[in-house]
Amino acid sequence: MEFRKENGAHIIILHAGDEIINALESYANKSGIESCFFKGIGAAKNIELAFFDLKTKKYSAKNISGDHEICSMNGNISKIGENWKVHAHAVFSDSECRCIGGHISSAVISVTGEIIAIPCRSLKRYPIADSELKLIKL
Repeated sequence: MEFRKENGAHIIILHAGDEIINALESYANKSGIESCFFKGIGAAKNIELAFFDLKTKKYSAKNISGDHEICSMNGNISKIGENWKVHAHAVFSDSECRCIGGHISSAVISVTGEIIAIPCRSLKRYPIADSELKLIKL
């Protein structure tokens, strides 16, 4: 992973083998940001997506095998106490251009990840009672 600041934004390049969530946490530690919103494209494999079930108030996971294009990835990085929280959603397409999307629990870059992050001030997350959710409060 590498990044540079440019015109108020950060350009982040993820390399083959980088796990997206871990790499973005590393970026947050190294960049000096307080928090940010990001979007990106690229290619990934070993994808685990999750869906938040409103009835059970828990995430359920689905593993996606094979190489996929990252058609669209959006999210934010904020803090829960002193720890970074990367919240990312994405749409991935397979070799037949079939798409699947959801909350990214884990995904490994297979070729590249090209991300732009827009730093912002003080997004902080707080736990929601009786749920796995931790939501941003302004």
